[in-house]
Amino acid sequence: MASSVTAAIKERVGARAVSTTLDNNYSLSGSILRGTMEGKGYDPNIAVRLEDDTLTSMDKSGLVLEAVSSGLAGYLMKSVFRSEFCMIANGTPVNLDLPDWEQDIDAAALQTTALDPARESQRYITKAFLRPDDPTYNTKGGSGHDTEQNRTLKVSAATTSVTGDVITMDVGINRPGAGVYETLGTSDAGAVGAPSSASLIAAGIGFCYMTQLGRYAEAKKRPVSNYRMIQAIDIPLPDADGSQTPVIGTKLFLNQDGLDDDFARDLAHSARRTCFLHATLQNSLRSRITVS
Repeated sequence: MASSVTAAIKERVGARAVSTTLDNNYSLSGSILRGTMEGKGYDPNIAVRLEDDTLTSMDKSGLVLEAVSSGLAGYLMKSVFRSEFCMIANGTPVNLDLPDWEQDIDAAALQTTALDPARESQRYITKAFLRPDDPTYNTKGGSGHDTEQNRTLKVSAATTSVTGDVITMDVGINRPGAGVYETLGTSDAGAVGAPSSASLIAAGIGFCYMTQLGRYAEAKKRPVSNYRMIQAIDIPLPDADGSQTPVIGTKLFLNQDGLDDDFARDLAHSARRTCFLHATLQNSLRSRITVS
């Protein structure tokens, strides 16, 4: 959302005049072993600073509100999505007892590609630094891969610079010792030099879901050597009337040492329950906006 909002505003007031800070708020509670752990998403906080003396406070507020509400990230926050899933385990379909995402795509479409050393300097995401220690930080409620948790967490993004159409952001969990990553992005429409905000959002949702797959496998101490995923998100065209419920579809390919339909099913269900971003898309959230 940070790149989407910043890009929309800079078209009106110029790149040097805009800085955006976004806090995404989530919680994780319950027992992953008993199948009660659940991730939730809450209203995000957006703070925008506009250094432009020609704009009144009302002008600034109107400009930011328009950027948030008309952008793709704002649409994803306020829309309620239908989540659909399907799974192929060791080449065999597994019934998940969930709304089925019918996509005739096989694992061959997901061939891995080795990182090209010649493109090392063109990475869009690089580790920048670790958040400093904070003795006041509340460490209660569990962390990481604890099997029982009851905690809140915040994922923050702050724009640090804008060069042409490319926006540089620092993104990471707001927790002492957590890594912060310098991330390049562009507007919803995309531009040369970095991923579009739509691509970053889609990658983030997929990354969150796949992280939860690993969380469950580690908690159950069951090795999952190979899993791949295809995910698609409905994004409306400009002339869409909004009458259709948008869908986020997920197709998971899982390879196990021995086929175990029950474990495969539990793995998919646990990831669905604990994925913060799937939960966010299944609720209508409103951004809390501060403008200065």
